Amino acid sequence: MKLFESVLYNNLRTFVNSNNIIPDSQYAFRAGINTSNQLINLIHTISIAFNDNSLICVDDIFLDYSNAFDSISFSTNF
Repeated sequence: MKLFESVLYNNLRTFVNSNNIIPDSQYAFRAGINTSNQLINLIHTISIAFNDNSLICVDDIFLDYSNAFDSISFSTNF
């Protein structure tokens, strides 16, 4: 089963990477990219915006979905 899982994972990863299914803005579930890259990109974007005199303000919205499904009832009784 582990061999099948490994072969399936490698083929799926190759397919996803070769067809650009996961966008560049996705920082999870990609090899060699993690949340540090996301923070570096955010700081870079903010610093460019601060140096642009034509911009009036910079807005960022941070959302936390970690507990989003804790309050949803998943009962199947209809």
